[in-house]
Amino acid sequence: MNRELAFFIPALGVVVADQLTKLWVRSFIPMGNSVPILGPVRFTHVANSGAVFGLPAHPLVLIGLIVIIMAVLVLSYRQSYFDGWLLRPVLGTLLGGGVGNLIDRLRLGYVTDFVDLQIWPVFNLADSIIVVGTATLIYSLISRRK
Repeated sequence: MNRELAFFIPALGVVVADQLTKLWVRSFIPMGNSVPILGPVRFTHVANSGAVFGLPAHPLVLIGLIVIIMAVLVLSYRQSYFDGWLLRPVLGTLLGGGVGNLIDRLRLGYVTDFVDLQIWPVFNLADSIIVVGTATLIYSLISRRK
């Protein structure tokens, strides 16, 4: 698979999946309501206008930081350091997660969150993918140095 496909297909897949799950939540779960899923897991429809974990932040600062991070990802994926079957798709998923949340911020003024573990702040699919992607990227880069 060429560099562009290995990067942009995962990014597009994440954006589509993220936006579809958020659309479903906005369509079927009223704001502030919860639906039990399995055990302690609930879908709780919340609007997150803050930063990570709902921490307060100025919207323009957040959007600026997100755009800078996405630009770095787009500029980085072509570097030979990110060669390999895993790193480019991981970078793509990080971009997709950022774009998914950015779409919400620009269109709605907040990010739609809904996965509620009741012991952690409510989050969404893009957030999950960003966390897993970042951990995978760090692990991959560290393990390369050994």
